[in-house]
Amino acid sequence: MSMCAVFGLVYIDTPIAYAVQLFIVIEMSPTLQNVVRAVTIPSAQLLMSALLGLIIIYVFSLVGFYTFHSDMMNTGQNINECNTMLNCVRSYIRNGMLYGGGIGDFMSGELGHDAPLDQDDKYVYRLIFDMAFFIIVIVLLMNIVFGIIIDTFGSLRESENERHELMQSRCFICGLSKDLFEDMRQSGGRGFSSHWKEEHNYWNYIFFIIYLEKKDTSEYNGAESYIADCVKNEDIGWIPDGIALAIPRVDEEKMREERMEAMFRQLEFNSLNSSEDINSELAKMNKGITKQIEGLRRKVTKLKSDQKRLMRTVEDLPSGNKKGKNGANE
Repeated sequence: MSMCAVFGLVYIDTPIAYAVQLFIVIEMSPTLQNVVRAVTIPSAQLLMSALLGLIIIYVFSLVGFYTFHSDMMNTGQNINECNTMLNCVRSYIRNGMLYGGGIGDFMSGELGHDAPLDQDDKYVYRLIFDMAFFIIVIVLLMNIVFGIIIDTFGSLRESENERHELMQSRCFICGLSKDLFEDMRQSGGRGFSSHWKEEHNYWNYIFFIIYLEKKDTSEYNGAESYIADCVKNEDIGWIPDGIALAIPRVDEEKMREERMEAMFRQLEFNSLNSSEDINSELAKMNKGITKQIEGLRRKVTKLKSDQKRLMRTVEDLPSGNKKGKNGANE
């Protein structure tokens, strides 16, 4: 912009240089900046789409040069728009894009060469040619280009809305949420508005950086020297992150240790409970086995006593009975 201003001052008879300066409104409006970025950000995609469009138009101009050469005759200027291949390509690019119906609209409306109704074959070929150019170039390619620009603009607008919402709902300095300060307000705090205006006003940080730049380095104190080094090295470690005077500071490391200790206590308690359960089960099993062993001992003792009593009974029998029994057995 400044170069245009200098150019306009040196060459007073060139008002175009002054007209270019009107584009300064782009720097003044974030919305217009998003509009410009919607074209510049996807520039690679737009260039590749334009290249594809040129290739397609070249193919159509090649077909038209050899097939519909006579339909490109401009009787008003007494010249054929496709007298050479180069002129044919230029005419297809310019007239095919400017006319709403494509190259068929230019040949029929401007040049007056409609598809001949009395020649069925040529009418069908011309109809297919005109419709193909209209659908592929005018409808598809143009909508692809417009879609790329509109999608980029939509994403930029969403990012801008998210940034604006973030600025409204969180502190720019510490990053704490507005709801946190409003909850503290119910317990005696001063709220989010007072926080970002008085405690974490980003203009105060900017003024402090300017103050350090203007101050002699030999007069720095310890904190100012540290912050000046951080600013010089582009280190934002000196800016409070997640810390505010209105919010009690929480030691995350201590909280983590307490959580780990509580977890280990729970695990130890569970393990003790598990050991006690196992011991009780073993005790129950031991009692059961002991009872079974005692029952077996009683049965064995009873069998032994029955055996001894039977032996004594056999020994007390008379000898004749024994022989009679033996003979009967024989």
